[in-house]
Amino acid sequence: MATSNSPAKVVDVAVALICKQVANMSSTSGMDPFPRHEILITKRKANTPYEGYWEFPGGKLDPGESPEGCARRECMEEVGVSIRVLSVLDEVVHTYEHATVRLFPCVCALEPDSPEPRAIEVADCRWCALDDLPWEAFLPANVRLVTALHRYLTRACA
Repeated sequence: MATSNSPAKVVDVAVALICKQVANMSSTSGMDPFPRHEILITKRKANTPYEGYWEFPGGKLDPGESPEGCARRECMEEVGVSIRVLSVLDEVVHTYEHATVRLFPCVCALEPDSPEPRAIEVADCRWCALDDLPWEAFLPANVRLVTALHRYLTRACA
């Protein structure tokens, strides 16, 4: 039951945390033994809620659609890439003024034959190191996903 302080609308959203490993070059010893990861971020288009904010690719689940299926569909529609879902992390719930979103974060990798991402249904897209995310213009609901992704990558690389 919604209260006057919380929106009644709940939106289920799949979020694609598309990662790629990047070689870390150390100036003193060549290759760093600890790989660095970059993640794909997208910028919201004009005339949409939170226009100009950065977020991770993804979108609303269609009725009966799995988070994995939605992540694959949204990535193709938004940035033209084929992905494989490696893991689905615990859901994250965030309440905005207009709605509560229930995020289903999917850790993903590009399929080997996928083209590079390009802005199709977003204003822009780019690869970004986790430490270099544009926090001042990043959607609040997506911020908690970075912590979950970092934990996942730390376990996966251990």
